[in-house]
Amino acid sequence: MKKEIENAASVILAAACALAATALFRGFSPSCLAFIPLAVAAGYSTGTVLFPLLVILLSGGLLAPDMIPWAALAGGMICSVSGKVPVARVSGFLAVAVSMWFVPLEASTIPLVVSASGAFFYRKKHIGYILLAAGVVFSAFTTGLPHSPVNPSAVAESYTENGEIRYSIPVLNGALREVLIPAPVSGEWVMWLAYEGGGVRDTMPLAAISLREEIVILPADPESLCFTVFPGDTLRVSLVRNCHPFNHPVIHVTAGGELL
Repeated sequence: MKKEIENAASVILAAACALAATALFRGFSPSCLAFIPLAVAAGYSTGTVLFPLLVILLSGGLLAPDMIPWAALAGGMICSVSGKVPVARVSGFLAVAVSMWFVPLEASTIPLVVSASGAFFYRKKHIGYILLAAGVVFSAFTTGLPHSPVNPSAVAESYTENGEIRYSIPVLNGALREVLIPAPVSGEWVMWLAYEGGGVRDTMPLAAISLREEIVILPADPESLCFTVFPGDTLRVSLVRNCHPFNHPVIHVTAGGELL
């Protein structure tokens, strides 16, 4: 028992170090959290046929961070049924649950999550395998298997009061690379935008800010811009740099405007 606990601890520690190195060199994404329970499941699966499969999924996800949620979903579904000990099965189920916070809940993922949940709570393993297979087959033939997620553009929230508008704009980084700031639905507005970039060590372009056919390219230095916008206009702020070792680009933007 002591030897098994030591082996599990070694695997979990190695996975944690690899995850930390990935975050350092390629930037942190919240989806990485889905690998924590999967690493625990791998640690408690040493000496079983599941261990090589989980190592492959962990390694593939760390090499291609965009695929982390899908690797966690695949490994978690299998572990939730085939885990050697209850800790491995619970960790596999948690990997599925956590990954669903970061994977778009599209039609193709619903059968997979339902089948994984049923397999986890059903005591008989052969029934669990049937449920997993049924979920995958149903998803493949009805909605198609999940595809690699594409980072969507976020739309800034806004509120208007007494002829003034303020926007709530999320931080742009490796997980979210573009935000759209729509103009109010009526009237002519003068809009201001305060920009500040960081996470890089040079003066190369970091952001692109566009409105209609006009585009402004900015480095990481703080900058303030003013625009005149009309109904139907959309101000687009895009991150144009990728993460590199010790360079994790980030953009902070605040914006507002007044009715002319």
